[in-house]
Amino acid sequence: HPISRVSCAAVRTSIMTNGDQIAQQMLAMAEYFRQRYEIRRAIKCSLGASKVAQSDCFKILTAHQTGKLYHLYTHESEQAEKFLKLAYHQMCSTHIIEGTERTMHDLMREYRLEAACMLAEHYLADGFPSEVGGFVKELQDSRNLPMLHTRLAFLCAEGAMGERKTETAMRILEELRYFLDQHQETKQLAVYAMISRLHVRAHLLQELPPKDLEDISRAIEAFPHDDMGKLNMQIYFMSVQLANSADNGMVRTSKGLMKTLQQAAQIKTHNRGFRWADPTFITALVCVFTQTSMFQNCNRERASKYYNHAIRSIKDYSERSRTLESGVAHSIRRLKMVADETMCQTKIINCELVSAVETMREMLSDMNTHNALQVMGVPRIHLLLGLVSLYLEKPSIAEMQFNAAVASNLPWDTHLTQILACHKGLLYLQNARQAEFYDLDDLIGISKLNSGGTIHMQAILKFIHGFHAYLNNKPNDCRVRVQEILDLTKAEDMFRMYTMALLLFSALNFQAMPNLSETIKPTIDWSNKNSDISLLVWTYTQLIQINDMAGLSIEEEQGILFNHFQTLQDSQEAMNGHKECMDMIKWTSDSLEAIFPRNLMP
Repeated sequence: HPISRVSCAAVRTSIMTNGDQIAQQMLAMAEYFRQRYEIRRAIKCSLGASKVAQSDCFKILTAHQTGKLYHLYTHESEQAEKFLKLAYHQMCSTHIIEGTERTMHDLMREYRLEAACMLAEHYLADGFPSEVGGFVKELQDSRNLPMLHTRLAFLCAEGAMGERKTETAMRILEELRYFLDQHQETKQLAVYAMISRLHVRAHLLQELPPKDLEDISRAIEAFPHDDMGKLNMQIYFMSVQLANSADNGMVRTSKGLMKTLQQAAQIKTHNRGFRWADPTFITALVCVFTQTSMFQNCNRERASKYYNHAIRSIKDYSERSRTLESGVAHSIRRLKMVADETMCQTKIINCELVSAVETMREMLSDMNTHNALQVMGVPRIHLLLGLVSLYLEKPSIAEMQFNAAVASNLPWDTHLTQILACHKGLLYLQNARQAEFYDLDDLIGISKLNSGGTIHMQAILKFIHGFHAYLNNKPNDCRVRVQEILDLTKAEDMFRMYTMALLLFSALNFQAMPNLSETIKPTIDWSNKNSDISLLVWTYTQLIQINDMAGLSIEEEQGILFNHFQTLQDSQEAMNGHKECMDMIKWTSDSLEAIFPRNLMP
């Protein structure tokens, strides 16, 4: 039992010695029940041990063991934090223990660092990365315990990443790489530190420096081909690159890498040594990547297929794993949220509005007991509810939802801030509120056209300014923006944005160009493939105008347009008749209590 490794030299009286023995026996019983996975009994024994009169060493160790049980085996994060903080702060004491020449800080070093790691995991899972910064000071003292040092360094880097402290995160990971590279047995972990450093650059700076890519590829290739750890490194490396491509909307660029990742995920790995992720988790991750790619490719059927595969893998992983470290559990929850969010967008453009709102409610239910998910997810739910409101032709409610998303968004999430400004800008233009559109100049003004971050964001900004030029009767400016969008989106197979640019082009030129209908007919195939009702309505409206001007028959197009309008109307009626869904679109708070009252929490 771990207690036997601690020398409790402070024990002086027979009463205290008896108390230590009782506490040790009760903790041994807790360990017995833990191994049998009778967690409630284990916690009961551990809590009982904490009530026994005992020496300071045993008091601290009892609190540590109790916090560890809560942290690893329950969702009672407040209890875990309470006991782990109590143990950690007492173990930081620099007072000399009576009867010894050592401090609690030195005597309990291993337990102190383990408590620091668990507290860091707790803060990250609860959405408080700034709290993790307090453990950076422990990194120097942990170097004699390589595995704990590695674990704590990764957690501190993740905390710095959560605070957008790019240089701090990269410095920690570079120092860790150098530390791990000194020993043959930790060279694999050194490569993970290199990939994590690239992850920081990709996520915070949207950079994938070619030299870093080459260095990592060379380091991975240095391992034997039959080394299963090598496959895990390759999967992590590819995942970082794919995430960057998805962020940037680089659909075509990512296709080759996506195929390689799919093939790698099918190779069975042995449960030996260090692995970046469990095979079931990797399967779920690859399915979510593929779902997102299929959605961007306007392939609704395959996007739905991979969504279902991902959800099954996530459910299987969660049910099969009796205990998950906080970081792993948080990753699984975030992965599901990304899959659900992408599915919501798919359902919205398919005019499955009730189903989309029900999926959002399920997402909020998942967030209800996980603060970190709320911090990330609530602004996105408000954005999605705003889109649903636009499909319901309720622009005032849509604006309320966009404003709620802005209010609940974190200051550092500049990408989402800009996305929300784009939605508000289009809303203002559609409702002839140009003065308010100009108020958004700092976020989506002309100066942002070529420096708007991702490729996808640049295309969106160009479309907004092209539409603005069209409304203000500036055809030349509009043509310039449309051509820029077509060039940008064609290079990366961004079909939906390409379709919107073609439709704006046709609106600008439908009186001047013969055979314009042939130019926009490809948009029908892309929109049908994704069941994109709003784009189909726009396309057929344009076709009817063009053919009518040319004296051609419009009867077929009118029939198809009527069917699409009917789909939209049926969806609106279904939403308006669904009280729970209508209540959801009026929710503008960052608190979930209005949706899940405390006495009715799911």
